[in-house]
Amino acid sequence: MGVLGRVKQLVRIARQGANASTREVPLVSVVVPFYNVESYLGQSVDSILAQTLTSLEVILVDDGSTDGSARIAADIAARDSRVQVLTQANAGPGAARNVGVARASGAYLTFVDSDDRLPAGALDTLVRSAMTNDADIVVGAIRRFDSNRVWLPEWVKGVHSCPAQGIRLIELPGLLRNNYPVGKVFRRAFWNSHDLAFRRGVIYEDQPLIAQMYSRARSINVLTEITYDYRRREDRSSISQRPEEIADLRDRIAAWNLSLSTLLDEAAAPVVAGWYDTIYGTHLHWYLDNDSISDGEYWQLLVSVVRRLRGREPEGVLRNTSPEKRVAILLLATGRHADFLAFRNAGGYDLGRFPSRVTAAGLLHELPLTADALASLPDEVLLTPESSMALGQQVLRGGWVGEGAETRLQLAGHAFIPTLDLSVTASHIEVFATNRATGEIAHARVQRSNDSVLHPSRPGDLAEYEGSAYVAEFALASLRGQSVVPAHWDLSIRVSSGPFKVTEPLRNLSSKGGLTETACCVSDGDVRARVASQTNRHVAVRILLEKPAALVDHVALRGRDLAVSFRSTGERRFVRLHLQAAGLPISQVIPVSEQADGSFEVAARISVVDEHDGSVPSAVSWTVRVEDSAGKRVPLSWAEGRKHGPPLGTGTLRAYGSATGNLKLEEYPRGCFFVTGISTAPGELVLSGAAVLPDDCALHSVDGGELMASSTIGSVPDAADIRVALAEVNSARARAVNAFAIAVDACSRHESGHSTRIPVVLGQAALLALPTCVESTAIVAERAKGRTLTLRTTSASGRMRTQ
Repeated sequence: MGVLGRVKQLVRIARQGANASTREVPLVSVVVPFYNVESYLGQSVDSILAQTLTSLEVILVDDGSTDGSARIAADIAARDSRVQVLTQANAGPGAARNVGVARASGAYLTFVDSDDRLPAGALDTLVRSAMTNDADIVVGAIRRFDSNRVWLPEWVKGVHSCPAQGIRLIELPGLLRNNYPVGKVFRRAFWNSHDLAFRRGVIYEDQPLIAQMYSRARSINVLTEITYDYRRREDRSSISQRPEEIADLRDRIAAWNLSLSTLLDEAAAPVVAGWYDTIYGTHLHWYLDNDSISDGEYWQLLVSVVRRLRGREPEGVLRNTSPEKRVAILLLATGRHADFLAFRNAGGYDLGRFPSRVTAAGLLHELPLTADALASLPDEVLLTPESSMALGQQVLRGGWVGEGAETRLQLAGHAFIPTLDLSVTASHIEVFATNRATGEIAHARVQRSNDSVLHPSRPGDLAEYEGSAYVAEFALASLRGQSVVPAHWDLSIRVSSGPFKVTEPLRNLSSKGGLTETACCVSDGDVRARVASQTNRHVAVRILLEKPAALVDHVALRGRDLAVSFRSTGERRFVRLHLQAAGLPISQVIPVSEQADGSFEVAARISVVDEHDGSVPSAVSWTVRVEDSAGKRVPLSWAEGRKHGPPLGTGTLRAYGSATGNLKLEEYPRGCFFVTGISTAPGELVLSGAAVLPDDCALHSVDGGELMASSTIGSVPDAADIRVALAEVNSARARAVNAFAIAVDACSRHESGHSTRIPVVLGQAALLALPTCVESTAIVAERAKGRTLTLRTTSASGRMRTQ
């Protein structure tokens, strides 16, 4: 079977729904070892069973639990025939995984720890990739979370910023940093052919095995997508979150020794160097930078292991480590315990707290070292050469502005070289796009910005970064040029400071701005320009020029009656329109009529959304697709839907242009306040917009603000402004919560005292303005999930924390 055939086979399997659970041979075996995790197990398994790829078996292996975990597992297995439960006496996660692997029957293996979660669609993404080229291993990115926040580990940027397909480990040695068994799929035939198994009775049982698998795999796919959510337990009950314990250190050292032996036997020198980068750059410092390092036995264990490591390290590998970590390793290797403790206690691990100066060889850092300790170190140990410099960068705002020939993509954010003081050394910022096919370069017009919300916030850094904020604009005409559509433009940013020039892909797109919701525009009638971006910090920003299959000419929506006229951009003939309410069992199929001029028309009355699971949803999105004569469905591209006004319609059901530029219907059964503009005054946030309400409702009040202008709202919403007074919020409420939403109450004209809370929904112009700092406050207005608005307390300057 060819590549296309394998992908089609996967699509059929993944869409089979409940019937897939009865297949004798599942596509994927998911092995989940568990031990005393009654607080997390249900969430973890639910995230697996909710995957869009349903041809799977879930093998839960009870490693001798003494809490309620076994009962939870049994209850889940009773509800879903895809789940089976195995039990064993407590022998550790390695032995439990081995038991699960022995029972597995799927074509692919994957592992999930019992306190973690799979993001929606993760298995489909992983297996779909594996089937395109019969890869032995597919490696997705990992995201961390706890009860308060979600974040990406810094190493993800270096490993998962660009996709790679069919590579060997030597082509990306840094992949060894992703040394976890989770967030991946393994071809089971590959696993069995190499007789792979986890070590028993130890923690870090997986690390030597991962090194071995990577080195033996003939084909590895590396994805940019996040395929695993890895929990950080605040109670530190996880056995792998206790680096201060000497038993943990001993197990870690054993894992290091086995991993290194495996790689020295099986891998080339660049792969070994990549492994050292992980140990020297990250793992070793989990043990050096904790309070147990003052203990003599703990210190001596680390001294002995680092001396062994240094004896085998490839030439020059220590230069890849940052100066503060380089200092720590050398003090450890030379046994200078007192000097290391003084260095650590003085904050030496925080490079930004100390001055640096520009030299011809690089940035020279002044770290807290005694004269004797400094004299013991090589001269270059405190140097960051230009080749090792990385930017602090973030894109905070963005979107398409202007009309016609004046259409421009605007991006605003900051970029700087960390620890380089801009009050001493000026910098210059360039933003440019490179055509992937032709190599043509288009430069953005870049201007400095004094907007406080665009400036980085680096608490504790000694260097000054004023002058690092910018606004860049690409003229769409310069990207269109002579480009052959489709065209891919990769965005880059360059910072020149003193003798240094550091260039990186443009990335670190903030989720607080509106770019992901304002990413698309249509030009010249049939070419769509789209910013292909994610709020994942590691993924680079691209501009795609593409030709949609179908373009909307006209949309009319009165109440629930929809009429659409559209045309094909090629030779396709369209026969049906499909409507699907997201997350609800409501869909419609309507015949399409072809007109004499080759265009198409369709009219439909949209189904009413009634109660679902006991209540009427506060918001319902309808996807709109048209089906051609070959049975393929495509979206309808709608240029007018991206305008700045309220969405089209006369009732609570409205038509608008989605983030990807396609026609979409959105309904707020209880109403919403649609924001068409945002401005600020001292202590106030002003939201201009219109109320979209049922016929018998009117605006009533605003949580945290007051209604500036109010009128009785009928089927055609009137304009209104909401002034949110933030003096009280700033002083009192902000001390209790860091972020809160603005909500509006609508009341029935007929029921005295009865009111309903309705959401505030951000339009295009409002999204372009976010995030924005409210004058004379420490509050920033920013986008929350989708197109909702939230207020967040921040530093007095209103600056955004640079990730």
